[in-house]
Amino acid sequence: MRAYPLSIAPVDDDRPFFFRYSSWRELGGLFSADPVMRARVPPMERSVVALLIVIGAAALLCVQLPLRLLSRRPPRPRRHAVFFAGLGLGYMAVEIALLQRFGLFLGHPNYALSVVLASLLMASGLGALHAPRVVGALGGIRFVAYAVCGLILAETLLAFPLLPRLLTLPFAARAGLTFLLVLPIGVGLGAFLPTGLEALKRDTPEAVPWAWGVNGVFSVLAPVLSVAFSITWGMRALLLAAVPIYLVAALSYPASEPASRA
Repeated sequence: MRAYPLSIAPVDDDRPFFFRYSSWRELGGLFSADPVMRARVPPMERSVVALLIVIGAAALLCVQLPLRLLSRRPPRPRRHAVFFAGLGLGYMAVEIALLQRFGLFLGHPNYALSVVLASLLMASGLGALHAPRVVGALGGIRFVAYAVCGLILAETLLAFPLLPRLLTLPFAARAGLTFLLVLPIGVGLGAFLPTGLEALKRDTPEAVPWAWGVNGVFSVLAPVLSVAFSITWGMRALLLAAVPIYLVAALSYPASEPASRA
């Protein structure tokens, strides 16, 4: 299979991309002077790169550029930039990976879209609403990140391998189990953004729109990056990739700020 010019590896539930038979290295044909090589550039990878460029340019033009032109040049702390960018990337990675993971368990991608997305958004809303309590109970924003990462690892390694054995359960039971698995992760994810914004409003209130912009830009870029990541390494790897993202974001959060009282 490695010697074959196209990707002919078997398709499984973790990488259900039966339509992909190319690789990223073939994008090098874009810079070739040979028209035959340029014509062989795979449309899948070329489309992902084009989407990333177009969406990234649109996000910068519609979000960051107006903020830069209309604001009073607020300070832009680097640690806060990493924090808010990581929140945008990590949340979408978790969301897309969970949608794919529960698609088979619930029986159809539409069911996963309805149940998982509703559960995740509701849980995130609850986490945002009660962010001071969540952060205070766990002892700080970094410990919220540790708890979320621990939940992701535990469910990925322990709970998700058991889901195929439960496919015979009624749909209502499977939907309820999905909700219970998504709920604690969503509550933790929802606590990050309001906590960071409240802390920023206390110290540098004029930088709050900039922080929203950073988070918005990376939230828009994250779905395309998640697609590129998942077609390369799989959905399981995409979910696990959220762990280092949130750890880096939490560690970049200024320790001097009283996050637990946000």
